[in-house]
Amino acid sequence: MASRANMPPELEIGSRPLLIRFNGDDQPTIMDPFDGSFREVTLQLDALQGKQCLDCFQGEWLLMFDGGTKECFLVSLVSLSRISLPPLLTPLENIYMCALSSPTLPDCTIMFISERIKYGGGGGGDGDEEEERYLVYCRPGDEEWWELDDETDGTYHAIFDKIVGSQGTMYVRTDMHTFVAVNAALSSSSDACIERRGIPHPSTMRWSRKEYLVESDGDVFLVQFYTHGFYNSEVVDIDIHRLDTSGYVWEKVESIGDRTIFVSSSNCVVLSSASRAGIQPGCVHLLHEDCSDGIRLYTIRLHDRTMSCSLLPGFSDSMYWVVPSSFKEGLRENLTILSSQFNNKTKLNEDMGQALAPWSTLPVEMVEELVPRISLIDYLNVRGVCKGWNLISKPIQYGKRYPIYPMLMSICSSSVGMFKLFDPIVEKEYTMKNNSLVPCKDYFQMPLFTKDGRVLVIRGDKYMYAANPITGDVVELPEIPLLGEQFDGISFSSPPNSPNCIVCSIHKERVSKTRSYSRW
Repeated sequence: MASRANMPPELEIGSRPLLIRFNGDDQPTIMDPFDGSFREVTLQLDALQGKQCLDCFQGEWLLMFDGGTKECFLVSLVSLSRISLPPLLTPLENIYMCALSSPTLPDCTIMFISERIKYGGGGGGDGDEEEERYLVYCRPGDEEWWELDDETDGTYHAIFDKIVGSQGTMYVRTDMHTFVAVNAALSSSSDACIERRGIPHPSTMRWSRKEYLVESDGDVFLVQFYTHGFYNSEVVDIDIHRLDTSGYVWEKVESIGDRTIFVSSSNCVVLSSASRAGIQPGCVHLLHEDCSDGIRLYTIRLHDRTMSCSLLPGFSDSMYWVVPSSFKEGLRENLTILSSQFNNKTKLNEDMGQALAPWSTLPVEMVEELVPRISLIDYLNVRGVCKGWNLISKPIQYGKRYPIYPMLMSICSSSVGMFKLFDPIVEKEYTMKNNSLVPCKDYFQMPLFTKDGRVLVIRGDKYMYAANPITGDVVELPEIPLLGEQFDGISFSSPPNSPNCIVCSIHKERVSKTRSYSRW
């Protein structure tokens, strides 16, 4: 066991991004999720003994609750300082997401979403029950928690399950795919109030997704993870939007600058200056819990849209990111999971104007001798240099060396008709853009299956097509009869342009253990 006094240096709070895990009445444990050994030590602190953790703010402050006394307080994992809050009389099963109005504790408002049962009012008699959600809030020093009833103006039915605070304003998602802005910059003589309703939700490229609201330096971000798979979902892509408070609209962003975002279903933390702390910037780390085999840690690097995944051991009632604001500066030990770098990357669409003239003067015979020793993508580049080189055919030696040349393909979700190929023979990655992908700005696209040099791609939830990324040939398929999210496997029997091609998908249901087959 370990207390704060004898914590191993590698698991010392503030030394690196860590996870704190709560399992019922057991003592919480601390773990480094980026260390492949996944070592855990027990954190013994008197302030946590016999208490329940309701949330973790700013990657440092735990919101603790004593079920016997109804005592509620905040405690810092760094300084062990404590901030008392009013007794919490709301049943814990009716408490949802919590948030702070600003990061400047204790000068802020704590607010969470709660729920109660409302009886009557329906057409089914006195036994009618209706769930009603509302907001509960207080400031440190208050004697009790206050309620803000959900008085809608018709733009939504009820407060939903996402909340974040920024510069004294709380942003809460509703069940009508909109947001409301709540003024929580309170004084002793003021109450919280809904200042703006009907803030539209940003556009989405796929219906199956997980969403998280995060705050950083006064900016509010909506992070959307697109998933595939019904019961054991996998993360396949990401979108990030920033709220423009001047017009209350969401703007899609491709970069988060020097930030790094840590996300879980329990809490979200943003490291504003990752590079100064020795952490690779521009990354999003997600704890994905909708998995039958445990909790997956996804790391997504936004600059090249690459993703890695590791499986964390065991399950937990709640798991929080611990990335305090006092994160040690000058730390230069990079995270293990981020140590792999993709070097020697080449863009096929780079400007080659200055290189064309001297290379095109080389004898064609000399170039033909070099072709068998280069990769397939480089061969395509060679043919694009000039008209003379375009006539060079792939020699028979190349075919003997690589009879079936393997390539890994991924689609750039933020671009139109653009995809990436990774050459495992020479370990190079290429970005390509041609007509082999259907231009699609508003819908998610993902490769599903490949055979005979053709890739089966889903576009949105209803459409598929088969494309040859090298030749640019595209075969459109009929509309999918079921949502594309609900199948577990898919294949085609023969080249899609042949008349006898059959596309077959498999859908598994865990309860009945049955399988259904679709042909269209």
